[in-house]
Amino acid sequence: MYLRKLRQGVPHDKGQREILQRRLQVRGSSQGAASAKCRPERQGHYPGRAGERNENSIRKDADKVEVIYGPNIKPFPKTEKLPESIEAKALLKVGDDITTDHIMPAGAKILPYRSNIPYLSQFCFGVCDKEFPGRCKKEGKGIIIGGANYGQGSSREHAALVPLYLGIKAVITKSFARIHCANLINAGILPLNFKNPDDYDKISEGDLLSLEKVKDEILSDKPVMLLNETTGEKFELKYDLSTRQKDIILAGGLLNYTRESL
Repeated sequence: MYLRKLRQGVPHDKGQREILQRRLQVRGSSQGAASAKCRPERQGHYPGRAGERNENSIRKDADKVEVIYGPNIKPFPKTEKLPESIEAKALLKVGDDITTDHIMPAGAKILPYRSNIPYLSQFCFGVCDKEFPGRCKKEGKGIIIGGANYGQGSSREHAALVPLYLGIKAVITKSFARIHCANLINAGILPLNFKNPDDYDKISEGDLLSLEKVKDEILSDKPVMLLNETTGEKFELKYDLSTRQKDIILAGGLLNYTRESL
């Protein structure tokens, strides 16, 4: 069964056109659903019962097909499974209420490149520290230290994808905004919180940090221990991951997790 409805023009009078269009769409949808019938000549173009796989839509040589990208479309950043341990410098330390606009600014000069993450990376945290992207590229990997409510604002996925491209392995904060935390998990970046928020003050930008047994700790639902190799201090970190989110982090992100689940 299929249904097609077209928007009908209605004379505009202080917003009445939009209101009438919505009413027409609702009325048209309900009436159409009641009277719609399957066309026999079209039935072969639709999948069978729910859950069945329509083999007609899958190319047998799909793995050999070359995908041609436009000049401004770059491949998705590669992700890796969560390693046994993470050792990296704190390449950036920011305060409270960092928004996704701080992390990945928007604007007319940036939005046209949303499919070009390597290009976007040069603007990451540009309003906080213009040298941050350069430090990431020099070090190859890093950790971000944040305050409370890190990642508030819009649900901008690029605020997770661009740090992923720059090699960020973990973000350690006092607290996260919920949606951004989920985006970090989907990108394969480990979101961690200080058990004691005052420990935030004991880490400086440039300190060498080590999550020595992070994979085992995540697998066994134990607190993650952070060693500041620069000062010798240890801190307890916590995390809030569902079973599925834990599997996503272990797989190295949602794409890897989905691929392994097929």
